[in-house]
Amino acid sequence: MDMETMNEQIWYYEKDGQPWGPLYRAEIEILIRQGSITGNTLIWHNPMETWTEAHTIPELAKYFMEGPPP
Repeated sequence: MDMETMNEQIWYYEKDGQPWGPLYRAEIEILIRQGSITGNTLIWHNPMETWTEAHTIPELAKYFMEGPPP
């Protein structure tokens, strides 16, 4: 395992009332693109104090932004 991977944050998400993980951020991003994680999915990683909706997490918010109006 390289040093970059060792220093990467570990993430979890809530599905069916259960925490799923550990996952790397890249894996979370894939699940978002696949639709398995939505903006309302609860996400947590250390040092977050509480589970938070994905769309409110700065690192992930860009995946849930709506495009400009027509």
